Amino acid sequence: MVANGEPAVFVISLETSSDRRNEFTRRAAGTSVPWSFFDAHRELAAPLNYDPRDAIIHSGYELSKGELACYSSHYAVWRKVVEEKIPQAVILEDDAIVDWEFLRVLLGKDLSADGIDYLKLCNTRPVSFKILQEPFLGRCLIRFSGFAFGAVAYFLTAKGAGVLVDRLQTVRRAVDTEMDRDWAHGLPNLALHPAPAFEATGLSTLEASRKVRAPIPSDLRIARFTERVREKITRFIYA
Repeated sequence: MVANGEPAVFVISLETSSDRRNEFTRRAAGTSVPWSFFDAHRELAAPLNYDPRDAIIHSGYELSKGELACYSSHYAVWRKVVEEKIPQAVILEDDAIVDWEFLRVLLGKDLSADGIDYLKLCNTRPVSFKILQEPFLGRCLIRFSGFAFGAVAYFLTAKGAGVLVDRLQTVRRAVDTEMDRDWAHGLPNLALHPAPAFEATGLSTLEASRKVRAPIPSDLRIARFTERVREKITRFIYA
């Protein structure tokens, strides 16, 4: 719920990205939903910890500087939601194009009372899903069964943010990959169809960095194979 006119929408953006900020501000003109820019990180910040060899074992590659900064930025917003006891919020990246009227309706509903503490508002990959409720705020409430990717836009309650802060402090994968791993952190990978937001710029630098991967070092291949098997078994049991 939006309270006391405080920002309920946090837009992650580099402080120096004036063009992107100006464009986002133009798109948001006229909305009554309180929002504010959140200065993005340029590198990994405490209390996050990262070991590149551990990342190779768990994701198959070392995370790029951009992926680490992106992870750190989102984690910092989650901490803000928890520490400032913000009941619920929407987190956007500055290239998100959103349905502001829908966000107003969404933030006016106590989703935590319905057991919804995390809700993806945009995804970049079509994967299998199950319809849980129809209609739901004029759309379908769905649950993904795979990696839908995308941290461009999502809804989060204070409870949900607390779960992510507690369980995702060790960086092993890109942030949107970790957020899709509901079998690991326990927050169902819920979303809306049709999605009320999408990415304005097409292929992001984050997605591009995923396409360039160095071969797995020979001394980590067994550990990587073992981790992949463990992950598949865990997902199967959870499903």
